[in-house]
Amino acid sequence: MIQPHRSRKARLRAYRSLRLEWLERREMMAGDTWLVNFQFDEASNVTRYHEDDGAVFGAREGGLFYGWSVDHTDVSRERSAHPDQRLDTLIHFHQNASWEFGLPNGTYEVTASIGDPSNASVHTLNVEGVNFWNAVPLAGNEFDLKTMTVTVSDGRLTLDQGAAGEKDTRINYVHIVGLASGPNGAPAAPTITEPPQEGHVASPADVHMEAIGYTDGDGNAHKSTDWEIWTTGPNAEPVWQTLGIEGIEKLHTHFGDGVFMNSRAGQNSLAANTPHQLRVRFRDDAGSVSSYAIRNFMTGAASVVFPLELEDIAASPAPTWVDVFGGDVELPGTTGLFSPGDFIIPIDTDGPSSSPGGEQAPNAI
Repeated sequence: MIQPHRSRKARLRAYRSLRLEWLERREMMAGDTWLVNFQFDEASNVTRYHEDDGAVFGAREGGLFYGWSVDHTDVSRERSAHPDQRLDTLIHFHQNASWEFGLPNGTYEVTASIGDPSNASVHTLNVEGVNFWNAVPLAGNEFDLKTMTVTVSDGRLTLDQGAAGEKDTRINYVHIVGLASGPNGAPAAPTITEPPQEGHVASPADVHMEAIGYTDGDGNAHKSTDWEIWTTGPNAEPVWQTLGIEGIEKLHTHFGDGVFMNSRAGQNSLAANTPHQLRVRFRDDAGSVSSYAIRNFMTGAASVVFPLELEDIAASPAPTWVDVFGGDVELPGTTGLFSPGDFIIPIDTDGPSSSPGGEQAPNAI
């Protein structure tokens, strides 16, 4: 059978055409908070931090644009020596190289961390022409953290090590927060509702954190919230934090939304039987931030079983708890699950007898 001849044009239509589309650049706004961790590509990611593995500047997940002037994947490190993943990872600066983060022109608060958990080093770091450190020596497992305000005028926040030598400066992570471009009143401090009162005793593994009452005299919207838990006393330090968090977590957050740090680095709970302080502040979408609201609380013993706590349940009408059959749910009290009047199925648990008999509530199932 002779196949009909297909024209060249018809044959070309048979192939799916290749379409290239530009990634949409995310429009950065005042009040935005960006957290970037510098790390080896296969290292575990840090909660809520964007990963930088040393790749050249380009498009990243979430519509962001950031990266290095030349490839730095060969000098990205994970030391496996420090419990705080942000400090255990780093990227060396190649000589005369820079790192940039795409941003609209404006004013930003930048926090940077330098250091190496395994090796002594000498650090120089400039952020948008502002010198953070100049030839500062740090011993192995010694770090420094600094926050300064800078102005971006060319669409990119630029970090460099000036005239420092090859691999001198080791950067761990950076925080970038957009600030108000003009006069703008700060929102009111939050009202902390969880922990519910001063001195509340909370489980060291699960501290309920809730803050409400956002108000802003300029009418700006609630953009994000900074949450921190500190120890108290002469050597007070932050031991857990999540910064610039948005969504429902800006009003109610959990340990899994942030990172443990300092003396609690690498842990998943607070120290037991220890006084702590929750600090919370609101940020508006123009870039202004409130003062901190503070709630002092105490952690209980790690082995204590804490009572069930119910949240977001209306007090009126009085709540009831029933099972799928409509019967009241009864929780065990201090006397145990059974009471003398309860119906029980006699299963022998107190002796070798061949058949159950005379079983009592404490030793029957």
